[in-house]
Parts: sequence; C-alpha cells; structure tokens
Amino acid sequence: MRSDREFPLLTRRISRRSFAAGTLATGGLLIAGLSRADTVAAASFGPGDQVVTTDYTNYRDAPGLNSNVLLVLPPNQIAVVQDSGTAKDGYTWYLIRIATGGDNPTGYVAGALLASNSGGGGDFPVGSQIIVNTDALNVRDQPNGSVINVVNSGAIGDVTGAGVSAGGYTWINVAFPKLEGWVATDFVKAYSGGGGGGAFKPGDGVLTTSAVNYRDAPGLNSNVYVVLPAGSYAVVQDSGTAKDGYTWYLVRTSTGGPSPTGYLAGEFLQLGSPSGGNFNIGDSVYVNSGPLNFRSAPGLNGSILRTLQTGDTGKVTDGPQTADGYTWYKIEVITGEQGWVVQDFLSAGNPTPPPNGPVKVGDTIKVVDGPLNIRSSAGSKSPVIDVAATGAIAKVVDGPLYAQDYTWIKINGNLLAVGWVAFEFCQVV
Repeated sequence: MRSDREFPLLTRRISRRSFAAGTLATGGLLIAGLSRADTVAAASFGPGDQVVTTDYTNYRDAPGLNSNVLLVLPPNQIAVVQDSGTAKDGYTWYLIRIATGGDNPTGYVAGALLASNSGGGGDFPVGSQIIVNTDALNVRDQPNGSVINVVNSGAIGDVTGAGVSAGGYTWINVAFPKLEGWVATDFVKAYSGGGGGGAFKPGDGVLTTSAVNYRDAPGLNSNVYVVLPAGSYAVVQDSGTAKDGYTWYLVRTSTGGPSPTGYLAGEFLQLGSPSGGNFNIGDSVYVNSGPLNFRSAPGLNGSILRTLQTGDTGKVTDGPQTADGYTWYKIEVITGEQGWVVQDFLSAGNPTPPPNGPVKVGDTIKVVDGPLNIRSSAGSKSPVIDVAATGAIAKVVDGPLYAQDYTWIKINGNLLAVGWVAFEFCQVV
C-alpha cells in the first residue's frame, strides 16, 4: 500500500514488519511525515501573512510531492507567505519567504504544516517601509539570532514579517536592496518616502540633521565617500534627483573627504547657515585642504585669481563675510597678493612641520608607533580602510599634506591597503 503522506527528509531504519504493515519504504529506510490535506485540516493563508512551521517541514522548489527538496525547515521557523496557495497532490502549497534560505529565500511548503504567527506588528505592518535611524544596525538570521550583516544609517527596507518578541526586543523581518533578515524595532522608524528635509534649490545652505552617508552618485547603491556627522554644513548645487525613495541633492562641502562635491539624501537635510567666523584680522592662517580657490571677491562669482595648495600660509586682512552659503575671509599670501577664501579650508597658525624629519614621495617609511590607522584620504575624519602594525614598512606615493593637525602621507606597503597615514607615527628609513 502506498502512503500519500508528505514527510520531511528524515529517515530511520525499519523492520520487515513495519514495511509489511504498508508504510512506504525505500532502500530499507522509512520516510515519515504528515497526513493528507483531506484528513488534516490546513489553515488558509494569503500574501503577507506571517506563519510558523509546526514540525520538521520540506521546503521545496515547486508545489507538489515530486518537486525538489531544497532543505528541511525546523519547527517554529518563521516565514512570510507570498501567494494564495496552489492545490496539488492533495495539499495546498504556499510560496513562503524565509531569512535562513541562503540562495533560496523563497520556496514551497504544505499548508498543513503551517500555523499563523500573527504577532503584533506595532508601527511596522507587513508591506510598510522602514528607515534605519542608528549609525549601524545588525541584521540577524532570526529574531535575536546570529548577525548576518550590518546596514548603515539611512538604509531603507520593506517589512516582510513583523511582531516577534525575543531577547527583550520586538523584531521585524526586513528586505533591504541586497539583504534580508531580522532587525530590532528600537533602531528603525517608519518611512513614507520622499525627501523629508523639504525641497531645496541651488545655492541653499543646509545642515545635516544626523549622521548621513555622503555618496558619489544618487541612490542607495552608490559609493560612500565618508559619513558626515550631524551639523555638517553644505551648499546645494542642483534641484534634486529622485531615486530609491529619496530625493538626492548634489552638494558642496569642505568635510567631504576625497571629494568637495557629492550627494546627500534630503531626508537628512535642513536649511541652515555655517557657524560664525573663526578668525580675527591679523591672524596667521594656512590652507589645511587644498587646492583652494583664491578669489577677487567673497562668493562663488568672484574671479579666481589663483589656486592655493595645502600648507600655503597667509594673514587675515578682512572678513568674515557670508556669501553663497559660505563664510569668507580675505587673506594676504606670501607674494603680497590678497584674495578671498572660504574659512572651512583654513586653520589658524602655521602648518606643523613633520617632527620626524622631511618626507617626500619615493621615501621608505617605517611605522614606529602602531597600530596606525590607514585612511581612504588625508584627514582624521576619513574612513579607516586598514591598520598598520608597529614595524610595518611602506613606500610614500603621495603627500605630504597638512590637515587636521597632522602631516599625511599616502603609502603603499606589502599586504597593506594603499591609503593615508599620519607621518607623526612614522619615520623615514
């Protein structure tokens, strides 16, 4: 007699007697499982329903008993139903989505082995969107489970499963553009799309309302230059581009790491002005991040007289004045020329000479006080891309540059990322 029970791929040795009793056997192995749909009442589910497996359950690539089994789901596996069910081989088969499916995030299971898991979704019902409002958020394989990845502030995702309590948190399953998993609701907020900071126009001065990614192009999949801290000042350069649920603005900022222009999401911007002037007439200053335009008048419409380089020095003769969203000072440089520059690229005093002797491109240096951060660009606010241990040897390929109270050199060393380090912790060898 043939059993038409839908059994998980679990096996055990059987006796001749059990085989004679009529249970389907293959190669002396018993395949155990559940009853037909007409003998075990299965609940009816619809798209978006959150469900849980009631026993070990075959997770298949298609509806039906003859389809391939991708894996066996354990009891209490949480899933989200994706369709209205397909009747085949005496069962109703549901396409479900799980966070632990690896290369197969969706698959089919028999409805008789599913039960509703209608936990409260709170402010995040299935089908809604969320935005991450903390610097970095762990994404887990199940509620309070293992961390599978991390998403940054501003990431947007679709809620695909909601309302599971575990470990003192409420967890929701979220599908991000390239990742899906469970996150704690304490670190996200509801997202309704659009540029929450309002519409901006070219020339507007704006401030970031929280830490925000500064990107090389509009969209969540573009490269991140640096993360700008809350209160960073920028000037809008265009009218905005809609992509991935945000309005992205091309901005110009002095704190943008390797690029003075980049894109920010309007959700994290508000109209604002830079802080008051930093210098007094007669102060000695130097360029901390060149090249810097040296203009005939304050403002972006002033003619460019020349370009100053990092480390160039001058004396303040006029200012401050505000124009085009920047604070400007007039300085006299060593040649006697006078012109206007943006204060963001100036530091008070004179550039500090390297304490360990002069350094130039082509020199070989050794790290004498490690571990030493290697950064993507010159400056202590740039992202760390590697770490050099004490004794590490490298070749100088660019610099030196003077920025944020350090002398920066770009190095290329064996088994090290190519990047910038503070020379104060190195010496020429």
